[in-house]
Amino acid sequence: MKKCLFLFLMLAVSAAYGAKKDKKDPKDLIIDSLTTATKTLQNKLDSANGELDKVYLVLKERIVKRDFNHSQIPHVIDSIATEIDSSMTGMRSNTTTLMDSLTTLKKENEKMKGTLNGILNDESSKSRLVYELKQLKELLDAKILTPAEFDVKKTRLLEKWQ
Repeated sequence: MKKCLFLFLMLAVSAAYGAKKDKKDPKDLIIDSLTTATKTLQNKLDSANGELDKVYLVLKERIVKRDFNHSQIPHVIDSIATEIDSSMTGMRSNTTTLMDSLTTLKKENEKMKGTLNGILNDESSKSRLVYELKQLKELLDAKILTPAEFDVKKTRLLEKWQ
């Protein structure tokens, strides 16, 4: 009977222990989630440190060209940004001057085009006048027009072109 009681007691204890083992303590769950969060944050920190090392190397090798303390990176970046801003301000003023010059040149170009078109129109007008006068002269020479008719038509033609 002792053996049966002992067996029964063992079964009850093992069943209770097994049930307790399946059920997790809320404190353990919180600890597990905090551990996971800590690992994730540590990975992100390591990644950020790796990126910071890359920035340091670029600044050191390409811009500053000497070793400097990692803690000076914000100061170095700020000084570079200030220098770039001042350079850009100078470039903007130069750009404004160049744009003004370009606008002035465009206006002068348009004036010159107008003048050239006027000259070309005058030349073509003169050529047209000469051509019409030659035709009148040919008509006079061919005795199709009388000298009086020629003089009248020539006067009209000259008045038209003036």
